[in-house]
Amino acid sequence: MTGIGIIGAGDFGAAHARAIKQVHGLHLVASCRGNNNALAAFTSEHGGRGYTDWRKLLDDRDVDAVLIASPHHLHAEMAIGAAKAGKHIMLEKPMAPTAAACDA
Repeated sequence: MTGIGIIGAGDFGAAHARAIKQVHGLHLVASCRGNNNALAAFTSEHGGRGYTDWRKLLDDRDVDAVLIASPHHLHAEMAIGAAKAGKHIMLEKPMAPTAAACDA
């Protein structure tokens, strides 16, 4: 079973969480959102542990791969952090707001 963590547990994150439930071998183990109340509602509906800091989610040993569904301007930093943490990465487009930021 591959443990998935969603960074960006909003509307698009919820769509991804529903899709994850349909894929044999995947399991949503964690999600991240800055708003505590919205995070609690998300984890209540989709399961898994909740984090308000995406870096803490990356420290979760049960998270094998992350799905980054956060605001676009945060994608590059989060993807780089996930790579450094040794996580597999599924990243919504765009990778970064500019082509230059992708070269970082």
